[in-house]
Amino acid sequence: MRKYFLLIALALPILLLSLEHIGPPGVWGWHLAVDKNNGNAYIGTKNETVYKVDPVTNTWQEMIIDFEDDEKIGGIAAYDDVVFVGTTEHIYRSLDGGNNWEIAQNGIPNIGFAENLHIYEPEPNIVFVQTGMNIWFRSTNGGSNWSSMPYFGSQVFSYNPNTGFILIINKWTMWKSYDIGENWEEIQYDFFNNYDLGLTSVQVINDSAYIVTAMNNDPGNSVFITEDGGETWNDITYDFFFPLPTDLELIQDEVYLSVVRGESEAPDAGVFKLDMEAQTWNKMGNSFFKENTGLRIGKYENDLYFLSYGSGLFMLDVISGTIQNFTPMDIFELNSRICVGNSFDEDKVFIRSAFLYATDTNFSEWTRIDSVYNIFEMGRSPYDDNFCIALSIRNGVYISNDCGETWTLSNYGIAEEDRQLINNVHFLNENTILISGYEAMLMSPNTKTFIYRSEDQGQTWTKTHQADELLGEKSISLEEIIQVDNTLYACMMGAGIQKSEDLGLTWESVFYLENRVFYQILFDEQSEMFYVRTVNTELITGFPEIFRSSDLINWTDCAQTFSEEYYISDIALHPTQSGTIYCSTSSIENYNGTAPHLVISNDNGDNWFFYTFDEINTFRRVVDIGFVPNTNEMLICVAYLSMFKFDVNLLGANDFEFIKPTISLSNYPNPFNPETKIVFNLPEEGNVKLEIYNIKGQKVKTLLDCYMSPGRSEMIWNGKDDNGKRVSSGVYFYQLVTDKKTITQKMILIK
Repeated sequence: MRKYFLLIALALPILLLSLEHIGPPGVWGWHLAVDKNNGNAYIGTKNETVYKVDPVTNTWQEMIIDFEDDEKIGGIAAYDDVVFVGTTEHIYRSLDGGNNWEIAQNGIPNIGFAENLHIYEPEPNIVFVQTGMNIWFRSTNGGSNWSSMPYFGSQVFSYNPNTGFILIINKWTMWKSYDIGENWEEIQYDFFNNYDLGLTSVQVINDSAYIVTAMNNDPGNSVFITEDGGETWNDITYDFFFPLPTDLELIQDEVYLSVVRGESEAPDAGVFKLDMEAQTWNKMGNSFFKENTGLRIGKYENDLYFLSYGSGLFMLDVISGTIQNFTPMDIFELNSRICVGNSFDEDKVFIRSAFLYATDTNFSEWTRIDSVYNIFEMGRSPYDDNFCIALSIRNGVYISNDCGETWTLSNYGIAEEDRQLINNVHFLNENTILISGYEAMLMSPNTKTFIYRSEDQGQTWTKTHQADELLGEKSISLEEIIQVDNTLYACMMGAGIQKSEDLGLTWESVFYLENRVFYQILFDEQSEMFYVRTVNTELITGFPEIFRSSDLINWTDCAQTFSEEYYISDIALHPTQSGTIYCSTSSIENYNGTAPHLVISNDNGDNWFFYTFDEINTFRRVVDIGFVPNTNEMLICVAYLSMFKFDVNLLGANDFEFIKPTISLSNYPNPFNPETKIVFNLPEEGNVKLEIYNIKGQKVKTLLDCYMSPGRSEMIWNGKDDNGKRVSSGVYFYQLVTDKKTITQKMILIK
């Protein structure tokens, strides 16, 4: 029987743990408001901080707002030094450009999440806010009091400053007001029903001409225009692929569009200007693309403000065409990740994000390397400290022979369509290198995966393997490679764990399970234990697994006590303490929700414990774990918050929170036809009953009624009742009854 609780205290000293922020500071720009009265910009970040940016002096001032611990920013609006910030809890208002703040939500019963704030600038006392489930409120006195508006099932808002016309629109309905929101006209239409998309922004040109953008997985069909008030629409995406257009802006009667880069094979990202006469979009310069992705647009007179994810604020003079970048290194940068290979030594440390950074092991001063950008991965050869490879999602493979000081492109032999898809690099010896990548459409499974090989330190490349999932072949992207006794072991996503004894020329399967994606393989040299991290895709959300084996034949799932509640972003082994495993986690129910920062085991995964850092909010997930060589210092990269380090020897037994086993129940697929798999996890042994009920509460089928051991189990329901008769389509409930708890879930049978 599996042990679930700690029986013997951890043999670790009980000392005070100090978490040290070693930078560079990580701030991911997310919300933008431009004060059109004076040109100041207000930026809300994913670490829930608001900055005021003066573009004249390029000064960044952090706004002191008394947010609650887990309060999250939803939207910002600004005009004439009046600034609104909406969050999950409150609406904050400043009347003096952000120096002083007050809560201003009188008349709003429940904020829910203030995601959209709009000041009607011709009459700035009129303010609109969207809260909760698309519930809108309007203020006519600058936010001092609010009154509710009719229900609008949309967050997409725009207005005509010359007439008082306001438009709120979704895929099926337009709501129009011609008197600044006093009265509304509802118009239903069906044009967008022909497309699988969701509207993301709208720009009113005049009272009858509007442009809308939409998220769409397919090339084309993501930007539309109407010139007759919505009676007819035309697709103006032209020949571009805009999977995630995010914002529109109108300056001097010219339309500008920002686009997020969804996947690497969607190169059309950044800022574009519409040319209706030529029926095309013009890219607004390469300096908009270094940051990998566009996000928000604002304007001040003839200046276009563009907020990027990771490289700060750009300003474009639309008359002269000049571009300025406001990116103070000590404030603005997105997630940092630890680079692969020999990225840490006594002289130099590399981390990657949109750009590449270098420092020494004191982590006192960081240098940004601007010659390579949009980095998927960067690696330093463990056989030659000066040789590095960086993989750019725009340009392919860069190599450096002077430890990252200078870089040159080295794509000879790599197909042009593969160059922007490479995301892994592995050094096998002084000269032999493997790189791999995959082609994936936005929010869909991988399609093609490939492996390239170089035997001359990256000067030339040869494609050695390719797989196409559309042809039923398993994904072979090399997520991780380790070497044990002259044998290579690789984690190949859909193809499981493979081994090679000829430096990657041929591969042989070692460990494979259906419906799994394999992400990591680790080897504990002291215990000679292998650990593998996978995601089980049988359920829609997927849930993580950690398998261990000492012989590569028999494998044990050792993370069942928490794996259906928390994703695992990364696993790492303690460099000196055998059997000690660290997992970084996030909530399965809400990826940006609260979760312990680390889940830790010191007995090869038999027992697990939560650990949360007091210095970091619990909704900030750890995305990467590593160790400084020759020390017991762990490095953690925190989403939207940069990098920290601490001495793992200072983790004390009293610091941990025991993981209590929980019961879980789910099914896949849902809806289903003709059968579905019901999956449940039992924390302890006991009597178990699993039954199916129809919508009237009548029992349809008993699938299980017995005494069971703890662990994960599966049952198939084939859509038939206890008499073997197939039931009709509709809603059904499946109920799991144990000695201590009853859980009921809903599923849908379709025919």
